[in-house]
Amino acid sequence: MADPASLRDATVARYDVTLSPRALPRALLAVALVLLACHAGLVIYHYRVEKLPWLLLQLFDVDDENNLPTWYSSFLLLTACALLWLCGRQKRADGDPRFRPWYVLAVGFLLMAIDEVAGIHETINSLIEMTWAIPAGILALGIGLAFIPFLLHLPRRTAVLFALAGGMFLAGAVAIEIVGYTMSIRALRDTLGYKLATLTEEGLEMLGVILFVYALLDYMRGPDGRVVDASLELP
Repeated sequence: MADPASLRDATVARYDVTLSPRALPRALLAVALVLLACHAGLVIYHYRVEKLPWLLLQLFDVDDENNLPTWYSSFLLLTACALLWLCGRQKRADGDPRFRPWYVLAVGFLLMAIDEVAGIHETINSLIEMTWAIPAGILALGIGLAFIPFLLHLPRRTAVLFALAGGMFLAGAVAIEIVGYTMSIRALRDTLGYKLATLTEEGLEMLGVILFVYALLDYMRGPDGRVVDASLELP
């Protein structure tokens, strides 16, 4: 009689996914630029030429929820989450004691992806007197300081790319968000200036995540310097 364990092993399917450290980020960047260009073109036409239907504007409005830019931003964050999880899993398999920060970052990106779609920070904004970006910025600063030892153990190139990506993302999520909030409380929300400010905010966030994805893939790349192999086993 066959061993049940061997039968289970025989039914395991192994899938090898090959990713390009350059092609994937370029594709992600191309989509992001198209979405940002659509937002810019529509709002400029709306405020400078002729009023457009709200449904058309809403479809590409980076400051709105449940539309193409929002779902794409969430997808970018989930992509980074998946790559961080793969890094953590590999580090753990290699016996590296510093595997936990990779998982912590993966959870953080997962939460940001959920917030992007669920709009949790908008709810917080409605409950407090100031913009959520201020406490979020303080929290991000604390997390960044806590992760300095983690960065110091990474290759210099990877650490620099991580820092640049984080700085770009926070410039949009915190600094430009505060500018947009100030314009909003001054009743300037329905203006071209506000729409371009939100374009800058979301654009920096998207570009920061894409740079981070590139940095992760660059860190994970194989000896040939061209591809990353991520193996997935499913029962």
